[in-house]
Amino acid sequence: MPPLPVPPGDAGPVDVAAAPAVRLFADRASSARAGAEVLASSVAVICRELDGLPLAIELAAARASVLSVPEIEAHLADKFAFLAYRRPAADPRHQGLRAAIDWSYHLLPAAEQRTLAQLSVFAGGFALAQAAQVCCGGDRAQALDTVDRLASKSLVVAETAGPWTRYRMLETIRQYAAGHLADAGGTAHAQERHAEEFLGLAEREPDLAVLSAEQENFRAALAWALSQDSDTGPRLARALSGFWLARGFLYEAQGWLERALTAGPADPWLRADLHRLRGAVLYATGDLEQALAQGLQVATAGGLPAIQARIGVLQAEIQVLQGGSLAEAIEACEAATAVLEPGGDLKGLAEAWLSVGKLRCAGGDSLAAEQALQRAAAWARRSGNHRAERESKTWLALLLGSLPMPAEVAVGRAEQLLEAASGDPWAEATILEPLSLLYGYAGRFADARTACQRAQSTFAGSGAKLDWARCAQGAGRIELIAGDPVAAEQNLREGYEALRAVGERGDRANIVTLLAEALYAQGRFGEALRLTEEGEALAVADDFDAQGRWRATRAKLLARRGQFRAAARLAEEAVTLVPATCDTPERAEFLVAQAEVSRLAGALDQAEGSLRRALQFCENRRMVPLAEQARALLASLAAQTRTRPGSSQSRKINGRGARRLLSSAE
Repeated sequence: MPPLPVPPGDAGPVDVAAAPAVRLFADRASSARAGAEVLASSVAVICRELDGLPLAIELAAARASVLSVPEIEAHLADKFAFLAYRRPAADPRHQGLRAAIDWSYHLLPAAEQRTLAQLSVFAGGFALAQAAQVCCGGDRAQALDTVDRLASKSLVVAETAGPWTRYRMLETIRQYAAGHLADAGGTAHAQERHAEEFLGLAEREPDLAVLSAEQENFRAALAWALSQDSDTGPRLARALSGFWLARGFLYEAQGWLERALTAGPADPWLRADLHRLRGAVLYATGDLEQALAQGLQVATAGGLPAIQARIGVLQAEIQVLQGGSLAEAIEACEAATAVLEPGGDLKGLAEAWLSVGKLRCAGGDSLAAEQALQRAAAWARRSGNHRAERESKTWLALLLGSLPMPAEVAVGRAEQLLEAASGDPWAEATILEPLSLLYGYAGRFADARTACQRAQSTFAGSGAKLDWARCAQGAGRIELIAGDPVAAEQNLREGYEALRAVGERGDRANIVTLLAEALYAQGRFGEALRLTEEGEALAVADDFDAQGRWRATRAKLLARRGQFRAAARLAEEAVTLVPATCDTPERAEFLVAQAEVSRLAGALDQAEGSLRRALQFCENRRMVPLAEQARALLASLAAQTRTRPGSSQSRKINGRGARRLLSSAE
């Protein structure tokens, strides 16, 4: 009999109970012992473990006479011994699971027995060409003929998806066949051919969907190859690293790369590149201290300029996160492009231009950042560097908030990028992160929060600590825009603690100054002042965002203390720090802070001027919530002016305030 349908792992209680395999087990368990308690969730696991095979399910259910369902599940670790029926049976095939499969196996010709056994080295299925290479010496006609006969006897299952057919063995059959392969002494040779086949696939195939379909085979090949004294395992780990990074499989990548390095590949180029890739993974997980030092030593000793250049690009980014200069980091990355392009390392070239774009974005040079990111995306597509292509799109989406376009237009462009990434959770998350902030600027707060939560969930599952913390920073900014400083504080503190735990400084400078703003909005001025001091200590000298934010918030705090001269100076510095090449919303935010300083000093005309400039910016960009806040502040300012004893008194007050602010600039 063919296998019965089994419920998938995410099936609900109703679907589990209705599944034919579960119903068969429940019926036979009740016959074995009246009143036996049948736990549907455990029965579903048993049925999946037994591949829905009716005889296997009946044999397992018969054990309900003396065992509970969870106990039956636990005994399936050795299913062939457990499902041996030791009572007399009319048909020997019903004596046990092994006896039933033995009967089918011994009817096979020797060639089919041998192929069935060798097919057991595949995990998660195989294509016909792969079966030919591993089992039939590359003879596809022979492979087709043999697999066809095995499928007709229900020993192999054919599954067609789109234009392609894949084959698999039920896990029960695979385990049985693996036993025969081991008994014949053929396991090592079959696994060696399997590892070589999938090494070839990993080294030549750029399509992430194809690589995703073979994950179980790659894992099986790695597990075997890394236990052997050869470079096959380390080469396979290196070849798969781009796939792991592109899909966010950071924990898996780290584990395999460390095993590959432990294997001690003799080739210095391979060893250095494995160190580089491990460094890239450690960087993504937030381990900034030990990311790249060993790889650089190996590359330098081996005279490997391309790998030295690629490691230098990563080091430049890390140094900025640890408080280094943006300008020096950009210079280092641009120098790397001069090494990588002539050397033909196009994947490395894409990564170098990506880093240039990210760093120029942080420095506020939007046009140069966009040009670098477009170059990175072009080189990434040409070379098949999926991770660099994905990150280029992410940063281009982030850059949309700094370009002179309406917020909804920026949202639309980012949503197009999100649609293109559909089906790849990691790629979706990297677009959702900047998109969430664009939603916030457009006033779509429900969409903003949902996007942020989706991205954080993916980053948390992948171990991407830096990305998770940046998402928390974005969530905090969204709540500040929405006017909820308490919620902003909660998100920002979570991100701050995550960054502090990994020793990061660059993003922490931004997040701590946003946190200061959230506390200022709650009237907690002493705490806010201490945080601006921390932000000043952390901020990179040429990071206009961090440098401007601590100045803007501290200016308001000093103005509340009556220190108007120092406050005005800081507020003006914050506004002028925003580069002319960057149309970022920080410009409006710093103008609003400057207006607050002027208002507190009594210079209401200057406050109005700053607010009107901020309002014009927000209206041009159609940033609805920020525009509404600017209008509300203008209305409050007008009301404050009207409450003065008279217009002449108001002018006197404005005059005194203006003189105080003017003297501060001298």
